[in-house]
Amino acid sequence: MLSPRFFSISVFYCYALRSQKTGRRYVGSCEDLPHRLYRHNTGQMKATKHGVPWILIHSESFATRREALPRGALITNRTWPRRT
Repeated sequence: MLSPRFFSISVFYCYALRSQKTGRRYVGSCEDLPHRLYRHNTGQMKATKHGVPWILIHSESFATRREALPRGALITNRTWPRRT
């Protein structure tokens, strides 16, 4: 019998956050998006600890990290609508 791990499918996310405190944006990638957002909002991530709280403004899923990383670069350079 095959173990459940044999069939596990990894999903990689590319995401963009906006700080509700400063308006700054942050783009990253990960495998567990809810956990990563939790870490951003509890100050556990050095790059974002000064902008807490953060909201998710964009996310995309990919089959591999290799697909997610170039998309992150495109999202980083994207022109975002002004915050109102």
